[in-house]
Amino acid sequence: MSTENESLDILTGLYHLGYKKAITTPHIFNGVYNNSYDTILPGLERMKTAIKQSGINLELEAAAEYYFDEFFLKYIKNETLLTFGDQYVLFELPVMSKPHQVEDAVFEMTLKGYKPILAHPERYPFYQEPGLVSLEKLKSMGVLFQLNALSLVGFYSPKVQKFAHQLIKNNWIDWVGSDMHNHRYFESFKNAIQNNYYQKLCESGNLLNNTLTKQ
Repeated sequence: MSTENESLDILTGLYHLGYKKAITTPHIFNGVYNNSYDTILPGLERMKTAIKQSGINLELEAAAEYYFDEFFLKYIKNETLLTFGDQYVLFELPVMSKPHQVEDAVFEMTLKGYKPILAHPERYPFYQEPGLVSLEKLKSMGVLFQLNALSLVGFYSPKVQKFAHQLIKNNWIDWVGSDMHNHRYFESFKNAIQNNYYQKLCESGNLLNNTLTKQ
């Protein structure tokens, strides 16, 4: 994970690429990434101050990327999720095995007024192998899909890249995230946004990223 100085360098880089706003989504994964309101929101204020002092005109917000576990289910029940935009909640699944309660959790989130976003659907082997049919249930329940831009340039694996392309071709991507952890990711991100599939996404009219910027 990046330091605050490295985070400022990356945010400055995004600004110079033409971005007007960034929403950071630190991982919340109990026992691994022990983030919470008490760590994320003060960190946001520190970064806002650093941005202002640096002189760049970049709007910054923060939410979280929740790991799907018993703690996440508790946050849903207690309605204590960090959201962005119009009650959007970003969550990820265990990489190697799909939890049985995903659909139930999605239903519960929707019932409570949250709008669930599945992070990087292209990266899960249990969705890659059967293909799009494996994601149809979530899509029909209103789950939005956020692609990692780095998937488009094979940053994770050729299989991930191939499934990312398939999702784009079928117009199933609603959001694009950077997965920006450090400078190495930033260099690959610069390549990703020049990718033909990224351009296709931007021109599709399907992406919701622009709805989060001030008009």
